[in-house]
Amino acid sequence: MEERHIKITESLFIASIPISAYFLAYIFERGYCRFYKIPPIYIDISLMNIIATFVALVSTYALLFFFFNSVIYPAFSKIHRSIRFSVIKVTLVAFSLIGLGIVFNWSLETSLKIILPIIGFLVFLEFGFPLITQRKTAGYINKVDAQKEVDFRDEHYIDKFIQHYGFSIFSILYIFYIISMATYIAGGYNARFKTEHIISTDEPNKVYLRRYGEYSVSNIFDRENNQLSNHYVIEKNDNLSIKVEKIGQLKPHKSESLTKSSSGTTGKQVAP
Repeated sequence: MEERHIKITESLFIASIPISAYFLAYIFERGYCRFYKIPPIYIDISLMNIIATFVALVSTYALLFFFFNSVIYPAFSKIHRSIRFSVIKVTLVAFSLIGLGIVFNWSLETSLKIILPIIGFLVFLEFGFPLITQRKTAGYINKVDAQKEVDFRDEHYIDKFIQHYGFSIFSILYIFYIISMATYIAGGYNARFKTEHIISTDEPNKVYLRRYGEYSVSNIFDRENNQLSNHYVIEKNDNLSIKVEKIGQLKPHKSESLTKSSSGTTGKQVAP
């Protein structure tokens, strides 16, 4: 099986960093807004968001590059190529399903019911199926190799991609996907476990959940149980009287109703 490699030039790598930083900054905000049920249409990525994400991205890439080169790649390169392709395919599908579960808020029970049968079936196809289809071939590795040749002739896209472009470019895309999913989770984690919030000094039960450009998203919450209401308001940042207060973790309401206001009063309703 011939492998080809895409050359990643320095200029291409440098050009990809700000684009990746913007994308990951947006993904982080999506995760944050997902927890509070703020419609993503109001997300506004500022230059400071991009700079902060850029610094985090470079640091993360440096750590992952060191870890991958010193630990993962030496161990992974010792695995037979056909087995390696199968492991990549199974883990990619697994992480993709986990990502879907996070995006659509699957419960643990639902996740297990959906993910385990799919992964189990895929593991059987990759590691058990060759034992049935390649019975005349001696040796397990040879059986897997023979089945891979059949798979490549049938043009399975993941196999074709790895075979054509090589393990390196697939690793870069795979790692970026993992970082993107981790960034989305980090946004939701940051919102869920945040204890210090911006509170209105005029209305002690009003909390400002996020600021985007000239506007902030506010909500009224119950101080007894920290439950947010189902009414979100988009307010202009002009002359807001605010303070930072440690009130604990806020709990989002199950449904939302969003309105836009320039003075803090309820205005025309905006569809989420």
